[in-house]
Amino acid sequence: MTHKLAYLTTFLVFMGYCLSVLSLEQHEHAPFYPETDCIAAGISFAHYGTRMGRVNGTPYGMLRTPGSKPQDAIRQILEDKLPAGDVLPTTTDGNGIGCPIFASLSFALFGVDLKSLNYGMLFLVGLSTLAFALRFPGRQLIAIQLSQIALTIMLLTPLTSSDSVVGQVSIGGLRYFFVIGIIPGIHLFHELLYFWKRRTTGGRAIMLAGLQMLILVLAIYVRGTPAYLLWPVWCGLVLVSWANPRDAVRKRLVFRFGAVIVGLYVASKLFWVALMPFSYVRTGQLNGGFWHRVFISQSAHPKWVYPGLAEQYDCTHLFKEGLHQHGGDRNGHCVWVSLPQNRNRSEHEAGRELFHAEYERQLRNAFFYVVREFPKETCEAFFYYKPQHIIPTLKEALNIDVEVPRDRIPYYILLQAIACMALVVAQLRRDVWRDALTVTVLHAGYFLCALVPHIIAWTRIHTAVDLIYFMYAIFVSAVPLLLAMVCRAWSAKERAWHS
Repeated sequence: MTHKLAYLTTFLVFMGYCLSVLSLEQHEHAPFYPETDCIAAGISFAHYGTRMGRVNGTPYGMLRTPGSKPQDAIRQILEDKLPAGDVLPTTTDGNGIGCPIFASLSFALFGVDLKSLNYGMLFLVGLSTLAFALRFPGRQLIAIQLSQIALTIMLLTPLTSSDSVVGQVSIGGLRYFFVIGIIPGIHLFHELLYFWKRRTTGGRAIMLAGLQMLILVLAIYVRGTPAYLLWPVWCGLVLVSWANPRDAVRKRLVFRFGAVIVGLYVASKLFWVALMPFSYVRTGQLNGGFWHRVFISQSAHPKWVYPGLAEQYDCTHLFKEGLHQHGGDRNGHCVWVSLPQNRNRSEHEAGRELFHAEYERQLRNAFFYVVREFPKETCEAFFYYKPQHIIPTLKEALNIDVEVPRDRIPYYILLQAIACMALVVAQLRRDVWRDALTVTVLHAGYFLCALVPHIIAWTRIHTAVDLIYFMYAIFVSAVPLLLAMVCRAWSAKERAWHS
């Protein structure tokens, strides 16, 4: 009976999230600016039949035309049956292989339409929810329900209500893809807890963990930040191995379990890489441009550009403004075209190697040059000025908007809350407070981990999907935790009276 209730309530919570996402109909108006290349790659694969990861020139050119709307471009390609163009070996946006894979599979499964990105995201969330339910069918499902309630509440924030934000973080897009990794991360952490208690795991559990790892690694390839969702697992493995250093049998079990988790991680990475052309490996474009982001994020310091840097990286022969405070991506490009080997090349020629391995190497060198020459300013940028953006961003995310088309979402949240509380109340006599506490502590730990990439890069509301989620997840998980703790205290008091 308990498992049936857990399954039913989890299904209701998941459906509430699905209906909330689809009710926004973002695919009708969102510009999907960061996803231009991967949408072009998805159209190339699903419509023109090119190999996954390669980009046909027809959708690429149309989507990159200034002022072009992806919805109109897709409609024109399908209705006018535009012929195929030349094929590019890779995408050119420096975002890695994850987004082209996701867009290609979504368009192939659900049709060449932007709403397929929503369907693809919900499909992966549903698949990871099912895998968790099959592995942990009892009260542990409260963790999944709470996470999906938090995700639904997020749909009422400026992430969906502000047009300027929607242009940078669309549901199913690059910066929103973090949500795909949440449930796999929770699943793998619970698998570690199970092993900690039982010192064993089965073949079925390994298969389900492998599926979750596959989804999580895809999320990492789309947006590198979900990698920290594995940090508690890696740390837990180290703690388990140190817990009984003299017990040879337990050490052997821990080693085997750790080898399984690491093996699943490596196999998942190889699986996704194998789907893509070797040109991504050769040019070093498997992942997003890490050093590019680190270098350009130094503009967080109000004194950027530091003295002498504009002369050291003089790109005014192509970019009149050179390095400057609000250069964004262009600051990274400026370093690249200022190099001696690129000074005599046109912007188009030099631009073909943006975000390749050599580009990343040069941006890394430029970053450490700045560190050596301006250590004080670098420390101020990363540890003083960047953190100042975190609290204001989270405050902004507390602004709730229930206007159309978000007017139905509060009712879905109410449905989710009733379903979740039904499971919590049914489990009150079974130490459900432990599960609620685990969820709260885990999300608090994730929140601290999430601060690292935000200090490395930068925090704006369109880049803070993870921090916003963790904030709401902690708020939401505190409710059943408090209820369970109050009931536990009341039961203890009753037992004291009767004794």
